Amino acid sequence: MSDYLTLAMNLGDPIPHGIWPMDVQLVAFSPAEHATQARQLLNLCYANGGGEVQQYDEWWSIVAKDAEYDSTLCFPVVSRDTRELVAFAHCWTSGFVKDIAVHPKWRRRGIAQALMADIFLRFQERGSDVVRLKVVCDNPHGAVEFYQAIGMSVEG
Repeated sequence: MSDYLTLAMNLGDPIPHGIWPMDVQLVAFSPAEHATQARQLLNLCYANGGGEVQQYDEWWSIVAKDAEYDSTLCFPVVSRDTRELVAFAHCWTSGFVKDIAVHPKWRRRGIAQALMADIFLRFQERGSDVVRLKVVCDNPHGAVEFYQAIGMSVEG
């Protein structure tokens, strides 16, 4: 079993700015349009470590019934050209980023930073003081370093 770190962003601190690449856009979440694609993307990104691979039906039945689920805290990012889902984040109402993934061919373009900045702003607007997430300590994609670079701190 992997060890996890909890990282936090104090929303009273300056929130890092994210600049969305011109070829993608954050859109409103539609379960019918995005949920299946979101699980496929999460599974692709988590297949080599960094998160849990799950079947769609199992995942969605848990997510949609959870007391902390709010569809406005699901963040699909699509290609402007193809409308393909290129990134996705899912957060709980408690200010917790449950899942976040960027398709491997779309990484290193600033999408994750822009996405996290939007998440921080959304929770700040909701009156939250902090946003947290857990990350696998030996995440093969440099997640710990990324989150620290955008201003998150290790808790505990």
